Amino acid sequence: MQFTPDLLPSDIVGTRIFDQRSGEFATSPGPIFANVVLADEINRAPAKVQSALLEAMQERQVTIGPQSFPLPDPFLVTATMNPLDSDGTYALPLAQMDRFLVNILVDYPSAEEELGILGRFGGETPALPHDVASMGDLVRWRSDARAVFLEPKIASYIVALVHATRKHHDYLDRGASPRATLALAALARARALCDERSYVVPDDVRAAAPAVMRHRLAYNYRTQVENVDRETIVAELIASVSVP
Repeated sequence: MQFTPDLLPSDIVGTRIFDQRSGEFATSPGPIFANVVLADEINRAPAKVQSALLEAMQERQVTIGPQSFPLPDPFLVTATMNPLDSDGTYALPLAQMDRFLVNILVDYPSAEEELGILGRFGGETPALPHDVASMGDLVRWRSDARAVFLEPKIASYIVALVHATRKHHDYLDRGASPRATLALAALARARALCDERSYVVPDDVRAAAPAVMRHRLAYNYRTQVENVDRETIVAELIASVSVP
């Protein structure tokens, strides 16, 4: 979905339409009823439209009129946001940012990477791969990731990392929520599974922590006034917790 300033919540979740023949209202589901939803330039839409995703991303359902409808399983919301252009954009509320598992920063490609881009897309558009994985594969991978062993010491380490963000800090007004704890454990398990391990190690947690933390922290005005790099704040918080 391309998010624009004139988008309405009903354009995302759907609406109820009156059928003159039957004299009843019929529900017309929106594009959010999909396994994978991509919100392109999510900060182009006003807060009222962005809030239409809150129920879907947490409860995996949407309410249209008096009825609630479950979303497909698995259900995933991904979004892009252009941080370079603030004209005509709306800041995402912290409650919505908190519902995203990770926040991945995409910088300029290196010279080698850009050469690869030029070689791949500089001529005819290459054929995209199809049937890479089935829906059953995704469900099985999710189950396998949840079965990865998380040692109590690693679990305590995850909690300690999140609690470190809630202590008094010169550049933070508020730390990460309990969703960060759950997200960090889930991502560490997934990383271990990708490395073909049946257990989580501290490196899994440390590697996942920046992407899990950076968008869940409420930075205060001093961060901007003193031109402090937010990534430095996150890195210092992670480094302040001893590794088990």
